[in-house]
Amino acid sequence: MSSFITELVYTAVIVLSCMIMWLRTQRIYELSGHLGIKYFRLSMLFFGLAFLSRFGLSVVNLYSLPHDYTVLLNVAFTYCLMAASLFLVFSLTWKRFERFGVVEGTLFVAAFVIALIEFVWIPNLIFPLQLGIVGYAIAITYRNYLDSRGQKGAGMRQLYFAALVIAFLGYLFNFLVIYIAPYFPWVLYYVDSITVVLFLILLYGVLKVTRDG
Repeated sequence: MSSFITELVYTAVIVLSCMIMWLRTQRIYELSGHLGIKYFRLSMLFFGLAFLSRFGLSVVNLYSLPHDYTVLLNVAFTYCLMAASLFLVFSLTWKRFERFGVVEGTLFVAAFVIALIEFVWIPNLIFPLQLGIVGYAIAITYRNYLDSRGQKGAGMRQLYFAALVIAFLGYLFNFLVIYIAPYFPWVLYYVDSITVVLFLILLYGVLKVTRDG
């Protein structure tokens, strides 16, 4: 029961952080209509849904619910986490990829296909994919980040870049724990704590940018 309560608190902090970020950026999006902000908001929404799905797995285990619920929630978790990653990357790179016909619907389909492949064929596929996608986005947007420093109104662009770096670190820790946790189960608590800290740092950035804006 203590681990369940820990999971509840962990989920509550992350989901609440995601919802605050989603709500705080709504006004900026309504005023500007900037697609980058739209995709950033979608990313936060899907992150929140992903961690709700993960918590659902804890509920299933606690009450020994039928295995079908575990399957459904695992697929939902993978889909939402992948969608969140894709939209986070797209928030900074949408102009580059729209030239090749990559639009919002493409990301939904890609997330679903990846979730299906992971469930049927390749377990834990999502983490190396996320590392590759987010790492690529960091590489191609780093110059924009450097150029935007000190410019008026550049807060959101810098926030997007910071979000990518934070996401990359989170995915890296979670990827490594797959191989470490079987030997050192206690490391899971440290990874969860790091994940919470990363989301709180991102929340602080959103609150600061929206307040300054």
